[in-house]
Amino acid sequence: MFGQRLRKLRNNTGKSQGTVAREIRELFPNARMSPSNLSMLEKRDSVPRGAVLNILCRYYDVPLSYFYNAVEGVCPPPQSDTQDAIEIFKLMSEKEK
Repeated sequence: MFGQRLRKLRNNTGKSQGTVAREIRELFPNARMSPSNLSMLEKRDSVPRGAVLNILCRYYDVPLSYFYNAVEGVCPPPQSDTQDAIEIFKLMSEKEK
């Protein structure tokens, strides 16, 4: 399940939900991540879509398929290279651009 995979990633780092949430906000200033948001995500069975999922993948350096494979029979939605590039660009900080 999605939440179990997310929790496993965090536990492997030895970091608390508070630490991970703070680091995500520092790396992605537009991200609205709090320890309670992270807790809710870790309890989810379904994979979130959009920016949240992309931020988690970038933070933990895992491909989207890591989370989609956590849900039986679910494949990531098809996207063109242009759509992927746009999503990544939106998540980049001004320094990275």
